[in-house]
Amino acid sequence: MNKNNQILNYKTCQLCNNKIRIDRYDNHVSMKCEKRSRAHPFSDIFPKQEIPVWLKEISKCKELPKIFPLIDILTESCFYPASGLDASPVIIANGHVHSFIYCDYGIAKSKYYSEISFPGFNGYKKILQRSIEADEIVPENYNIHMPEIFDQFYGKEILINAQKNCDKFGDWTIWKRNDNLDDYNGPEYFSLIFLTGEGLATYLGLYKRNNISPKILSVIQPGHGFGGNWTNYLDENGIFWRTVINSEINPNFLLIGEYTWPHKEKECNYKGYNFKRKTYTFERDRFKHVNKEGNPTTLFEYIEVNGNVQVKGKNNDVRRIEEPGIKHTIYIYKKDS
Repeated sequence: MNKNNQILNYKTCQLCNNKIRIDRYDNHVSMKCEKRSRAHPFSDIFPKQEIPVWLKEISKCKELPKIFPLIDILTESCFYPASGLDASPVIIANGHVHSFIYCDYGIAKSKYYSEISFPGFNGYKKILQRSIEADEIVPENYNIHMPEIFDQFYGKEILINAQKNCDKFGDWTIWKRNDNLDDYNGPEYFSLIFLTGEGLATYLGLYKRNNISPKILSVIQPGHGFGGNWTNYLDENGIFWRTVINSEINPNFLLIGEYTWPHKEKECNYKGYNFKRKTYTFERDRFKHVNKEGNPTTLFEYIEVNGNVQVKGKNNDVRRIEEPGIKHTIYIYKKDS
């Protein structure tokens, strides 16, 4: 084959500008080109939805609104009680929902702000942030009725101590996808609410009170038993699930993660939901602050640089070191139609 014929048998990809053999061109454009448009890896279960109008409008602002748009944020959201600082729901369902509400009374304010500043969410940059006051999400005169009978030994004592010792705060952030990424990594924007609250009380005060259900409920290794939770969120007869299922509207999807040997397919603990897929997520290596002797320390402060909160060690003797990440086995379930 002469040189002229070789040139005729190649075609330039309009996306990456590389020359591709004609017999491989279609496969390259649809499957191999690094600049092709790719769907999110979980789009077969969680189809892409348009970014809600309220989020589009807020993302254009220089600061978050003073009036908290509670109903907008709750509608079509993902609720994650006993969340820790786990990004799993954002990894799996971002783009199907654009609002994520996390709550965990075991997370210290310093730990949260450290993680949200760095490493944050992979592929995203935090563009807006503000604190949330309790009366912005639940009226002062609203009484949340917690159970009088507890399903775990010492459950009442665990709950009282946890609420008494928790570092109370709330935070709202808006995240923007990096310009060089596409829908494979997630939508252009998403919203995250983090509250240091107890899961059942937060569900009652936010969702039940407003007669709204989260579109996705995430219950991943919620910490019952030795984990510090006062009740088992994974128990279908427990107070948490009874509250969720007895609401007028129920979640469309469940993300369930347990400390168990992974099964290829696992029947849902909760009736009325069918298995769709098993997957794994990995919490990236976490960080802790240590002093020059290598001992954990709280001798650091938060400073704001260009609108972002950053950690600065006092006397410059504080450094961050990695802690091993955690692997989650997660089962995705969909509500019976």
